[in-house]
Amino acid sequence: MNAKTVAELYQKVLELNSGADIVNLDLHVHTPASKDFRGSDNMIEKEKYLALLDEAVEHNIGIIAITDHNTFKGYNKLLKYMTETRAIKRKYQDMLILCGIEITCYSNHLLAIFNSDFSEDRQNQFLYDIGIEKESQGTEEAMADELGPSALLQKINSYGGIAILAHADAEKGFLYPLINKNGSEIAFKGKSLAKIIKSPHLYGIQVCSDTGERRIKDVIANKDYIRHDRKLPFLNFSDAHGLVIDNQYTGKSGKSIGSSISRVKLSHKSFNALKMALTDVDTRIIKSINPNTYSKIIGCAIKSDILKKNNEDYACFRFSDQLNCIIGSRGTGKSTLLGIINDVIEYEKFDFEYESQYNDRYETAIIYIEAEGKIYAISNDVYGNEYRSVYVKANNNSFSRMKRSYNFLNLFLTKTYNQGDLYSYHISPNKTLEIIDNFIMWKHYDEYGDYIHTINQTTEDVGALFEKCMKHRMPLIPFMKDEGLDSRYLKKFYTILDAHNGILKLRDEFVDQINNILSGKLKLRITFVLDDSIQHFLLERFPEIVAREAGRYYDYKANISDFMNSIIQKSKIRGKLDFFALLITNKIDKIFEEYYIAKNNENMEYLHDIRQAISPTELLLFLDNGISLEYNVNSGINNMKPIFRENTKLSLGQNAVALLLIILTASQGLNDNRPLLMDQPEDDLDNSYIFNTLVEEFRRSKNKRQLIISTHNANIPVSADAENILVLKYNGEFGYLDSNGSLDNPKISAAVLEILEGGELALKSRNEKYRNIVDITK
Repeated sequence: MNAKTVAELYQKVLELNSGADIVNLDLHVHTPASKDFRGSDNMIEKEKYLALLDEAVEHNIGIIAITDHNTFKGYNKLLKYMTETRAIKRKYQDMLILCGIEITCYSNHLLAIFNSDFSEDRQNQFLYDIGIEKESQGTEEAMADELGPSALLQKINSYGGIAILAHADAEKGFLYPLINKNGSEIAFKGKSLAKIIKSPHLYGIQVCSDTGERRIKDVIANKDYIRHDRKLPFLNFSDAHGLVIDNQYTGKSGKSIGSSISRVKLSHKSFNALKMALTDVDTRIIKSINPNTYSKIIGCAIKSDILKKNNEDYACFRFSDQLNCIIGSRGTGKSTLLGIINDVIEYEKFDFEYESQYNDRYETAIIYIEAEGKIYAISNDVYGNEYRSVYVKANNNSFSRMKRSYNFLNLFLTKTYNQGDLYSYHISPNKTLEIIDNFIMWKHYDEYGDYIHTINQTTEDVGALFEKCMKHRMPLIPFMKDEGLDSRYLKKFYTILDAHNGILKLRDEFVDQINNILSGKLKLRITFVLDDSIQHFLLERFPEIVAREAGRYYDYKANISDFMNSIIQKSKIRGKLDFFALLITNKIDKIFEEYYIAKNNENMEYLHDIRQAISPTELLLFLDNGISLEYNVNSGINNMKPIFRENTKLSLGQNAVALLLIILTASQGLNDNRPLLMDQPEDDLDNSYIFNTLVEEFRRSKNKRQLIISTHNANIPVSADAENILVLKYNGEFGYLDSNGSLDNPKISAAVLEILEGGELALKSRNEKYRNIVDITK
């Protein structure tokens, strides 16, 4: 691997689609077909029409709708002019231009937007059906009053259109009378207005100002107007009635194109994609653009026999800044992709030896990340003694290898949750401490690292001191006295113990914070535990050694075992195991006092015999931290009494829910915005929880951090509205990326339907049965 290859692969990654992106739209634009349009007398008609598109291009408008007053003539003329030559057509090919109309109904205005293939025959039939006379088309005086607003909304829908209330907070807007004393000639209020606002065929409300939007929101917050199916988006459009000539807007009303726009998140510009976006206000309608300053994985290039792309050496993948869902049938490489990403970014945490689970699944991989305002490339192809090679991108798009330390990687990625992790936490509750430690390393990496280094280094030093003892086969206490090691050992022991206490303090700090964030849902508490193998040694093998060294019989071994069990239990309560350190230095009175042991001849005898049998092994024993988790099993259920149960009494599903509260909700409360990788988090969860809780957490989290998730559950990519769905397939030899994008892309939605729902027939069959069940229960 070299810097040139890193740069070349980076360009290949950038060429890939990253999923849904922000698209500017203006769905209210007039042309010279509207009688009140104002252009320039020096321009011919064609120039005026194309000038509108030029202004849209200049302001990066991705979707525009031509909406003349009560006529489609402007759209049809524009379509004719923009397709006259290949050059003109090519100029506007990246813009979706929709067929629309601004309808006057009872003196108020309504936008109807149709697909670009809405034919002239369909246009004329629609106009006839809503009562627009041919001679009045293009003017506001034309009236579509025969149907009434609610029926008009339904009629627009029956023709496949999208209905939006035009400039609702201004004159001739349907909601203007609600927020102004001087309303329009015909004011809709009460049930008639509620019927308009709550119509399933209404897709949005255009407003002219923030003040108008606030006033309308305040009014329709009234229970009579509240919709229960979906939120309505508040949209901003130009309502352009003219052009910009010599920096002056020529229209007498509205604004210039580009001066008032709305933004939607799409991966595929189409009418149906727009329609989908308007039904998901929270994730698809973008009110303001806040640059994502958090760290993220841009993409990766992998050389592997498991993941490939045609005959290319490297399979490349690109990720969205927000929610990425990797889907595919079994064996397509979903878990492998996540595992390789984690493996390459993973680092040697302090002095622990990192063991890769995926190094036999790939030859080389490069992960491109954005951190600290720069672009880095991390590769497992290393030189010398480095664990990973790291390159940094220069302004000229070249990359150069970093020679300095790259500790920022230690803070880049949160813990990756692999398939089965939630189950492993259930059967081994103390493993949950890994989640807490991950938070600690993120916030207190240097401090935590110093403690770990101190423990490892000092333990190694103490071990070296006693190798000599073992080599000379001398009893430990005489050896320590001969070598003058009593005070030296005690100092090192308490150095290690202080480091353990330092880690405990950090863990307590984060446990307190998490308990505050999840108050009423979860309770965590740090406990003290002894490794099972160590405890078995102290209760079985060590008493046997003591009895033998003392020349006693089997019943004495049982007595020593009972005595050591008492020491262990008292140590767990005290939070430290310094019994052997105190005993080796003959601090007998302190042992009686701090371990609450009766000071009698029998116990004195036990202490004497134990002291004679101590070896270096016992002197390096310390308590570990464990964690106790209690979960409110009625959490999220209204008006239910809180019932907290310990993790040992929780079902697998309840335990998984509790852990996900820490991983997702608590992380958000702690402002942890590191990228999060999860492999099938839905395992062991019921669909009700996935839809009602997990999906909502993903929808919230994805606005503050990058999520990359492998899943088999349709609720996650569909209901959480993943910005980027990566579809992996298998060709009999290897897995490969077939396509990616969001649900608004027909190819992606078809893949989701096939892979996660079992296909269209399976979904239809289930839906039909569910409808029958609903009918039966009515």
